[in-house]
Amino acid sequence: MLTLLSIRNYALIEELTLEFDKQLNILTGETGAGKTIILGALGLLLGERASSNVIRQGTKRCEINGVFFIKDNKTVLNFLKEQGLEANNESRKENLRDELIFRREITAEGSRCFVNSTPVPLSTFQVLGDFLVDIHGQHEHQALLRPAVQRNLLDNYGDLENLRRKVFDLYKKYFSLKEEEEKLHLSEQERNQKIDLYSFQVQEIENAHLEPGEETELEKEYLRLANAEKLSTWTGQILQLLTEEEGAALNRLQKIEKILTNLVNLDSSLQPNLKNLTEQIYTLDDLAREIQEYQNKIEYNPKKLEELVERREMILKLKKKYGSSIKDILEYQKKTKDELSKLSHSEEKKDEIEKEITEIYAKLETLAKELSEKRKKVAEKLSKETEKELNQLGMPKAKFLVSLKEKTEIDASGKDEIEFLISPNPGEGVKPLSKIASGGEMSRIMLALKTILAQSDETPVLIFDEIDAGIGGPMGTVVGRKLAQLSKSHQVLCVTHLPQISAYANEHFNVAKETRQGRTFTEVKRLNKEEKIDEIARMLGGEKSTALKHAQELIKQAHQVISQK
Repeated sequence: MLTLLSIRNYALIEELTLEFDKQLNILTGETGAGKTIILGALGLLLGERASSNVIRQGTKRCEINGVFFIKDNKTVLNFLKEQGLEANNESRKENLRDELIFRREITAEGSRCFVNSTPVPLSTFQVLGDFLVDIHGQHEHQALLRPAVQRNLLDNYGDLENLRRKVFDLYKKYFSLKEEEEKLHLSEQERNQKIDLYSFQVQEIENAHLEPGEETELEKEYLRLANAEKLSTWTGQILQLLTEEEGAALNRLQKIEKILTNLVNLDSSLQPNLKNLTEQIYTLDDLAREIQEYQNKIEYNPKKLEELVERREMILKLKKKYGSSIKDILEYQKKTKDELSKLSHSEEKKDEIEKEITEIYAKLETLAKELSEKRKKVAEKLSKETEKELNQLGMPKAKFLVSLKEKTEIDASGKDEIEFLISPNPGEGVKPLSKIASGGEMSRIMLALKTILAQSDETPVLIFDEIDAGIGGPMGTVVGRKLAQLSKSHQVLCVTHLPQISAYANEHFNVAKETRQGRTFTEVKRLNKEEKIDEIARMLGGEKSTALKHAQELIKQAHQVISQK
């Protein structure tokens, strides 16, 4: 549900905020007042292309915000989760995923889109727009014109989703097997070439006898062998400084120890110092012994060093060919072994897959046929019901047909090409809905379909732009009643010139244009009960007192109809 729409510096609108009712919202006003401007702004929130021409003259930026209540809308919530977006949680701390906030900013340099303050591409607006809103009339955002949407509506109407899901799952399995079969359909020469290549690669890696983590130890050992002379020299220097040369550290400390012992005999307060010195001498003595042992183990082995160099080079060569680490190389070996096994047994595997493909496709054909037969029955019923609704909506001669044509091949949706066709007037052949030129006819067709499909259509917000085009007052009452009925399951926004439709509004807005200080402004006002009566009286025209009485009667009748439903 669209709860709030705010517009700033868009066309003739300086600043505007609208809060909508959850049921039927009506917008009325004089021709040219700017009703279509409001729908144009809303269209930008739903992913329509933007031009800097829409920015109000004298300003640098246009901004449009929309707040949608999306609680329990699993389609939208799942999409947000997939995209890493979260619904706004500021307004309802106890229920964290209730609101979705759209923001579109337009400048001379371009436009930016935000969902809950997170920048998103325009395509995200378009996807979410399709989930949330259908606009019918003079704008391009008309999801029902797309064959895929028509197919979904037909299947939802006929409660065929589970059967179509089975077709989808079976087709997915069939398609996967076909891809595997395609890989096996190599020429004998190609297969043998791959077997030779994979065999060589596997053998080359196996001959290396690689061990995970061996590179670390290999480098340590290489450094020791390559620097044996330096290690011996430096350890020898340490030993000389500690014990061997005249004035070595240990000799000096031992002399100090003797003197300090004499001092302690005269003054026992120096005993801790003597103890500390003795411990240091023991420590240095242990160090000298360990360095000597380390020096004795230093290995001069040119042959082993050469072997290490060769292994380092071999591992480097394998890394260049098969991966950046020994782990990657071993993983490549495992993967290549699996491919080699498949190729070596490809004839056997091919026979198995071909047999499975035949079995799966037979099941797929059976399910697709069952789905198609049920669709034909549902399509016939939907066609009749739609014609009946169109008759009530002032199109008594209209012919409506849900067309099913068999595809050349079965796909994930079955074997049917589905399209809604219409002939608004006698003597004309049925054509796709997208070919209907009249905005008023299109809106009534959509209203008829939406009335029938209300329970199966998950799009929460429906917008009808000038649905009354080409119809008179009596038919306006019928259209108003249909809209009121539809608003029980969907939020409805409707732009109209007919008072008979306006009488059914749960919330009525008046759109007006005014000039202040030489500038034109479009303003929108939510009408209270008395103002609504005045507006409908204006739309009726004629003598004011009579028009007011007529307006009151229309509203009364509308309320009676609504209360009976």
